[in-house]
This record gives sequence, structure tokens and C-alpha cells, in this order.
Amino acid sequence: MSKPKEHISGIGVASIATNTGYLLGARIYNILIRFVYVIALAYYLGPELYGILNYGISWYLVFLSITGLGTSVILSREIGRDRESGHQVASLTLTIRGIATVLSAIVCFIVGYFLEGKLEVRNLLLIFSVALIGRSISIWTENVFTAYEISRYSFLLQTVFRSFEVITGTGFLLFSGGILAVAIVHAISWWLQAIGGLLLMQRHLLTIWINWSWSDLKNILYKGLPIGLTLIMVMWLQSGPLVLYRHLAGTENSLGQLALAMQAFIILSHIPIVAGMTSLPVLSRSIERKDGKDLLYSDTMIKAAFVFGAVAGIAGLGIGPWIVEVLFGTRFKEAGCLLGIVMWLLIPFTCGSVISTVYYSRGQFLFPAVCAGIGALVLSCTFSWLVSKMNTSGAIVATGAGMGMQALSLIWVHAKSGGLNIRETVFRPLVVIIFCLGIFFVLKPVGGLLAMLSSWAALLFGSVMFGVINEEDKYLLVSLKRRLFS
Repeated sequence: MSKPKEHISGIGVASIATNTGYLLGARIYNILIRFVYVIALAYYLGPELYGILNYGISWYLVFLSITGLGTSVILSREIGRDRESGHQVASLTLTIRGIATVLSAIVCFIVGYFLEGKLEVRNLLLIFSVALIGRSISIWTENVFTAYEISRYSFLLQTVFRSFEVITGTGFLLFSGGILAVAIVHAISWWLQAIGGLLLMQRHLLTIWINWSWSDLKNILYKGLPIGLTLIMVMWLQSGPLVLYRHLAGTENSLGQLALAMQAFIILSHIPIVAGMTSLPVLSRSIERKDGKDLLYSDTMIKAAFVFGAVAGIAGLGIGPWIVEVLFGTRFKEAGCLLGIVMWLLIPFTCGSVISTVYYSRGQFLFPAVCAGIGALVLSCTFSWLVSKMNTSGAIVATGAGMGMQALSLIWVHAKSGGLNIRETVFRPLVVIIFCLGIFFVLKPVGGLLAMLSSWAALLFGSVMFGVINEEDKYLLVSLKRRLFS
């Protein structure tokens, strides 16, 4: 048993934790400064315009997901297995991404133009279509830095240009700039970040060039298309609710309420996304060695997903309405109530992200696409009906149904293949969470804060006493934490 533990605390964990630390550090900084920006946007724009702004962002993010075509996973997997192939893989993925980006930006604007009747919203979608190009190239540079496990450059770029966006955008808000000014600043910041990333890469890592070799491009597309479909479906699960709500159901005021609640989920969802991105090169090497660490990773991270989601969900139920009212005022009171439901989306979303990463590391790209497609179909088919029955809460329930179906199908097949013990990894954490929720609702009439703290304590106690986190999990998580914070 000592041998695996030496490996767990060694190079693999060091690489995952160091790069996760840089990317997560960038995301945490982004969360903090974005949090301030969200307060400013909500205060100066109000629920209606804030909802429209976030609808525009969600709209272009759906098309942004098309630009990747799985190249982020291909980069991490191929370079993680063989660094010597890095220059060629990077040039091929840049060629594919560049073509897909330009086409997606054009379609993004044209479709939005014909769907929208308001001139201001049309102009907003035009600006965001331009932003799509800069953001797509910026994401590609971050993918390359992650694949080479030098995410400090991503940290530098994120902190500089997200600060620029927030400071400049807030300045325009103070002088009544409106949502179009905010969108223009958003687009400029992503273009500058893309240029900065390309310059850093050219200077410190590799020469950037376009590769038109059709046989090599075809090979990348063959591998990447199923992954690209998965990412499109996953993005639809995240951004689709606002797009659907805008066109099928709600008023602009209720759209703003939903947008603010979903913003909290989207911010926290960066944590499992970053962990998956930085784990992929290391897991790919583990698959090559056939040492079984992919199974340990999925087992530990799924249980951590349940605990992480429960902590956030209980917090949303306990103090979510109070926090939203204090920070955003009574105009966003409904968003505070929605927060208690939204936070629970982190459990299925994280589980789906973890298992998809394991399948990608094995080179099995098609199955995650099928599961994500099932989830997206469930969301789309149930959305209108659930909103008609439950109003804005129905949008979140439909999103949860879609994410839940994706996660359940991935978990079921992973367990059938012998990669997961459902009783230990899924049912045991669920029993503990249900017990904690019972404590919460019993104590809720006394006070939300008391109910939240008591439920957290019960969650910690139950996780230890009922073996939700076993000794191997503890060792891995402690090793990760030590490496991360060092």
C-alpha cells in the first residue's frame, strides 16, 4: 500500500495541484473581482437590463462552445502523453479553432439578429459576437498553457485583463454608460487577453503557426468532434436556461432574477472545471502506465462533489436570501430565494465533469457526448412545462433534471464497467446529505444561520463516521491541499 501512496503524493499530485493552484487562483481572483462587478452591474442596471445583459452573454457562450471542437481535451491529452508532439498539435488545433471561431461568430450574430426584435438587443449581440472571437483565442492559449502544465501564465493574463474589464466597466457605469458600453469593454478585454496570451506563448513556449495538413486536421477533428459535442451540450446545460427563459417564458424582470441566481452557480462551477482541465494530462499518463489512479481520482472526486455541493446548497438555503438582499437590495429578493435551489446544481454538474474527464483520459470520447446530449434534451423538453407549473423555479428544476440525467447515465455506465462502487461512492454520501437536510429543515424556523451551521457540522460528522471519505481519499485530498497551498 505504501507504493501507491508515494505515487499519489509525488509528481502527479504536484503537477495537478500546482497547475490547479494557478488556474484556481486566477478563478478565485476572478470570482472576487467579478463579485464586486456583479454588485455594480445589478445596482446600476436593475433587474431588467441586468437580465438582458446576461442573456446576451449566455447567447454568445452557447456559440463559443462550438469553437473548441474538443481541441482543449486533445491538447491536454496528447501533450500530456508526449511533449515532443506539442508544436504540431498546437498548430493543428489553432487552425481548427480559428476557422470554427469566425464561422461561429457570424452565425451567432445572424441568428440573434433575426430572433430579436429590439434594436438595442441586436446591437448587444453584435458586440458579443465580436467578443466571441477574442475569448475563443484566449481560451485556446489557456488550454496550451494548461497542457504544458505552466498555468502561471494563465494566472497572469486573467488577473490583468479581468481587472481591466471590471475597473473600466464600472467606470462607464458611473457615467451612465449602459449595457452597450459594458459589452464593448467586455469585448475589448477578451481581445487584449488573446493578444497577450499569443505574445507570451510566442516568447516563452512555442512558435505559433497555421497548419493546413488535411490528413492531420482530419485526425484531430475525428477525435475532437465527440468531445466538442459534449462541451456544446454541457454549455447548453449552463447557459441554455437563460436563453430559453428569454424566448419561451418570462418577463425581463424575472429573467434578471434568474440570471443573478445562476451567476452564483456559474462562478462556483469553475472549481470542478479547472480541476478537470489540470487533471487531464496527469490522468492520461496514468492510463498509459495502467496504474489505476484514474479510478481513485473518480471515486474521491465524486464523493468530494457531493460534500462540496451540499455545503453550497445548505448555505444557499440558510443565508442565500439574506445575502442577496443585503448586497443587491430588495429588487432582487426573488433571486435570493432561487439561490437555495441553484446551489444544488453543483452536485450533478461536478459528477458529470469528473467522470467525463476520466473517459477523455482513456481516449473514450463518444460516450460523454451521448450522456451530455441526453441531459441537454431533458432540459429542453421539460423547460417550458416546468416553468409554466413552477414559474422561475421551474427553470432551475429543468436545469437540474438535465444535469442529473447526464450525471446519472455517466455514473451508471462507469459503475457497470467496474470503475465505481455506487453504494460507497453515491448512496452513502446521499444518505448523509438527506440526514443533514432533515436537521436543516427542523431548525430552519429557529433561524437560518443556526440551521446552516448545524447542518454543516452534521455533514462533517456524518462524512467521517459513515466513511464517506476513507483513508485513501483523505490521503489524496490532504496531499492535494498541501501541494495546492504550498
